Amino acid sequence: MKFYSATDIGRVREKNEDSLLASPPLFAVADGLGGHLAGEVASNLALSLIEKELKEPVSNREELIKKMINAIKEVNKKVYERSREKSDYRGMGTTLTLAYHLEDKLYFLHVGDSRAYLFRQGKLYRLTEDHSVVFQMFKEGRISQEEMETHPLRSTLTQAIGVSPSVQADVVAVKTRVGDRYLLTTDGLTTMLKDEEIEEILKKNLSLEESCRTLINAANLKGGYDNITLVLLEIDAT
Repeated sequence: MKFYSATDIGRVREKNEDSLLASPPLFAVADGLGGHLAGEVASNLALSLIEKELKEPVSNREELIKKMINAIKEVNKKVYERSREKSDYRGMGTTLTLAYHLEDKLYFLHVGDSRAYLFRQGKLYRLTEDHSVVFQMFKEGRISQEEMETHPLRSTLTQAIGVSPSVQADVVAVKTRVGDRYLLTTDGLTTMLKDEEIEEILKKNLSLEESCRTLINAANLKGGYDNITLVLLEIDAT
């Protein structure tokens, strides 16, 4: 497997509250929530904890999924506890979307509105569902996909790491194929670019680094209203 990761502050924010992890077989992105330094603290803490929780090798699917679910509970607990230690951290939290490569599959664990995508044979597939108010409204048929993109509540999350004592993460498994590309990204990319625009960039068959840089540049050209963080993986024949 090959990979490339990058983060960019964007064109509006004064600091970067995103964090990333690219340490095979574990990859992750996190988008911190909260004022002052709280978002940065939450995203950094979550990824350092998840790396610690999942650092020991696993031998099979059942063991991995159990460890992932237990890890996210422990990470949520510790971020929540940290948020209550001082007034500057009150209300802090973070999204977390991770991928773990085991044998011929990628296992994804997801909380919040950062996303995981699969790009296969020229088509982009979204692997995660946003834990957001507007996505829930869309699923219930109350608004259209077009309305989701401009709705005033589009950034309001229904779940995030550390904002409450418990959290329910989604787990997805995908059998990999040679040539697949998998994208983990914070919403600094996906609020600026539609899925179709991301797909068009990935269709250019650029290197992993060039693809990431092109995606970031495109998001910044659209306004760059948030931090932009990407991890792009490619399944090769080795």
